[in-house]
Amino acid sequence: MFRRNGNIEEKSMREVIYEIKDELRDFAVTRIEMFKTELNEKFARVKAAIPLMITGAVFAIGAFFALTFGLIAAVAAFVPDNPWRWAIGAGAIFLLYAIVGGILGWMGYKEVTTEGLAPQRTLRVLKQDQIWIQNEARSA
Repeated sequence: MFRRNGNIEEKSMREVIYEIKDELRDFAVTRIEMFKTELNEKFARVKAAIPLMITGAVFAIGAFFALTFGLIAAVAAFVPDNPWRWAIGAGAIFLLYAIVGGILGWMGYKEVTTEGLAPQRTLRVLKQDQIWIQNEARSA
């Protein structure tokens, strides 16, 4: 029953069900659009950053090779007259890189698994909606 201008109007069960269906549809469409928008924003940022990351990676690889050669040459210079001094230098630098790479890889893995890739904003809104619906169902 609803009051309008002091008069009581009753809605049929069919009208109430249609209204609930429409509200649920609007609710679902809104949440789906929010989810799509958030994912599109994330993908747009990644898409724009890819050329920059590729160019940066090319220069970083070149710098890495130059640094590696310099480090191997430095280690080889400290090894006394030995025909294997360049191999010893390469092995020492390989070991250094393996240790550093393992540590950084582990740290990166922990960062990704801790934060996750889920759309946090959408999930937070859906959780708030769930709490609101539960409270409304209790009070009804």
